[in-house]
Amino acid sequence: MICLIISVPVILLLSHLGYTNVATWIVIFAGMFLCDILLMNFTKHGLNFVIASILALAIAIIVMFLFIFYIMAASNQ
Repeated sequence: MICLIISVPVILLLSHLGYTNVATWIVIFAGMFLCDILLMNFTKHGLNFVIASILALAIAIIVMFLFIFYIMAASNQ
C-alpha cells in the first residue's frame, strides 16, 4: 500500500517533467497492485470472488483512466 501512495507524487512529477511514457507505465503497474489489494480486501470481507474481481477491476480501471487522462492533459499532447 505504501508503494501505491508513494507512486502518486512520482507519477505527477514525471508527467510534469515530460516523461509521460514512464509515468503511464507506472500508473498501469500501480493499477495492477491496486486491483490485487482491492480483490484481497473484498474477498476477505465475504464478497463472492467473481463479483469482487469485477468490482476491483472496475475501480482500478477508473483510477488508471483518471491518472492517464491527467498525464495526457499535463503534457499537452
